[in-house]
Amino acid sequence: RDVVGGGVGCAIAMPVAQEFHKLGAHVTSIIGFRNKDLVILEDEFKECSDVLHVMTDDGSYARGGNVTVPLKEMLDAGEKFDLIISHMPSGNIYAELINKKLKLPRISIVHNSDYRVLSGFKYSIVFKNRLKSALKSSNLTGARNSNLAKKLNTDFILPSFIEKENIV
Repeated sequence: RDVVGGGVGCAIAMPVAQEFHKLGAHVTSIIGFRNKDLVILEDEFKECSDVLHVMTDDGSYARGGNVTVPLKEMLDAGEKFDLIISHMPSGNIYAELINKKLKLPRISIVHNSDYRVLSGFKYSIVFKNRLKSALKSSNLTGARNSNLAKKLNTDFILPSFIEKENIV
C-alpha cells in the first residue's frame, strides 16, 4: 500500500501503485527526483495515491530531500508496511538494510544497471557484494526482460511500463 519511486524508477513504481489503488488499498506514494526539471508522472501518481510525497534532492520543487526522508518519518511514526518492492542497485541494497528492522516479504526488481554492477570492473567489490546479498535475501526477484532473467536467474519477468511508442 505504500510505494516509493525515484527518478526513472517511478515508471516501475507507478503500475504497482495503480494496481493497489484498483484493489481498494490505501496508497501512499513517495516519488523523488534530482530537481524540478526531472519530475515525471506526478499527475499519474496523484490519481492513484491517497497520499503523495514529491521530493527533489535540491529542493527546487515540492519538498527538499530524498525519498528516504518521508519514509523514515512514516516508520518513526509507527506506520506499518506489508511488502517491500525495490529496484535498481541502490534501491535493492537500501531495501535489504531497512528490512533487517521490518522483516517483511521483499521483491527485488533487477535491471541492466544491476547486471552492469555485478559484471563490471569499475564497481568496488564491496558494492557488488552488497548487491548480491540484497538480491539473495529477497523472497522473489524479477527482471525487466528475458535476457536479464536468464543471466541473473530471476523468478519472473516484469513487463515494462514504458513501451517504445511512448519514448519521446
